[in-house]
Amino acid sequence: MSLSFGFSRAVTKPIPVNSQKKEKYQSGTAAHRAPEPKFEEKYFQQVLDHFNFNSHGDKTYQQRYLIQDQYWKKGYGPIFFYTGNEGDIWEFALNSGFVSELAVEHHALVVFAEHRYYGRSLPFGNSSFELPKIGLLTIEQALADYAVMITELKKQLGVPDCPVIVFGGSYGGMLSVYMRLKYPNIVTGALAASAPILSAAGLGDPKQFFHDVTADFESYSSDCASSVRNAFLQIEELAKRQEYQKIRDELSLCQAPSSNKDIHQLYGFLRNAFTLMAMLDYPYSVSFIQELPANPVKVACETMLNKTDLVKALRDTVGK
Repeated sequence: MSLSFGFSRAVTKPIPVNSQKKEKYQSGTAAHRAPEPKFEEKYFQQVLDHFNFNSHGDKTYQQRYLIQDQYWKKGYGPIFFYTGNEGDIWEFALNSGFVSELAVEHHALVVFAEHRYYGRSLPFGNSSFELPKIGLLTIEQALADYAVMITELKKQLGVPDCPVIVFGGSYGGMLSVYMRLKYPNIVTGALAASAPILSAAGLGDPKQFFHDVTADFESYSSDCASSVRNAFLQIEELAKRQEYQKIRDELSLCQAPSSNKDIHQLYGFLRNAFTLMAMLDYPYSVSFIQELPANPVKVACETMLNKTDLVKALRDTVGK
């Protein structure tokens, strides 16, 4: 993968949203927030392996989900189901105010389901990421989780005819699309944000996302994008000469890289900082995924353009 800056390469237990959790996950002024959500944290007894009974028999695990019914008109309003992606489900629930806003308008029940192997939804507890247990972390298993959960929750709530609309962003958005395609008998519609369906399918430009990231920084200043590109090129030249200690000093790393593999990891770390700034380029500070100031693209570009040493400028930009 390359950066287009030019560098190649069920037991239920209600859990209120306490003030500490609000402060951690909600940011910005009141004008930017959806109506304050009141989620309950619950657990669903989920099938461990949906496709091979011989592997684990009828074993199950506790899959976490959050539910919000304060706006729901039972038996009439739809069910808005967020197909959780790679992270703690609280982070997505408390930073997806759009879903709650729509729930108010459409009198909907809101459910945020946590993806298996993330947050507290660990099929094998602390040993979940050991081989071969990690083998059950697949898209197919995750989709089946959501299909089973939706079906059973509708039975439990006594609303077999309420339509289900799935929501998701990024990888979660891809899951929403896949749910609509694979389980049209369960899901009535899907709303996917920033879901790279075409790229994942091998269609279109696989680097389009990184072109868009570059465009965000170029929109502030073409010199900004050029500075970032040149900083990466300088690191590349140092790596070719195996001046690993200088890379460490210039970037203030804890230890010097010692191989091409280390350099590859370093490139990915630096690249991802810019993708996060582009994705979370809001006019107010956020603490979702990463602590970022208001207008992070602007802040980053100002940092890059105010220093003559581009590698150190890159260090300071990523460090912010």
